[in-house]
Amino acid sequence: MSENKNKRNISLPGNAKISINHYNLPASILGGLTYNSYPVPLLLDGVNELHKNLFDFLTSISDFHERRSLFYEYMQAHFQLSNLSQMGYSEDSSVNRIKINYKRIIFG
Repeated sequence: MSENKNKRNISLPGNAKISINHYNLPASILGGLTYNSYPVPLLLDGVNELHKNLFDFLTSISDFHERRSLFYEYMQAHFQLSNLSQMGYSEDSSVNRIKINYKRIIFG
């Protein structure tokens, strides 16, 4: 039996594939093994446009640690992360927003 006949064609379920998404890759690529095997930059709709000055500024800085520090400062200021009550967090909330953390999302 040839090697190709032994390989299974793995794909996302039909309900996970929508024709419109908010990034530059189809769901079947991003949610499958292809993206992990051949990663490319992921572009989210509107993020580059809304934060162009930040990305231009970060690109001009060669030191990784300085870029990371400035990125964190920007996130803190722009999204008021030090003032969670103004961002919708309350002790009575059914959603624990303290656990929703952009750093956890970015770094996997």
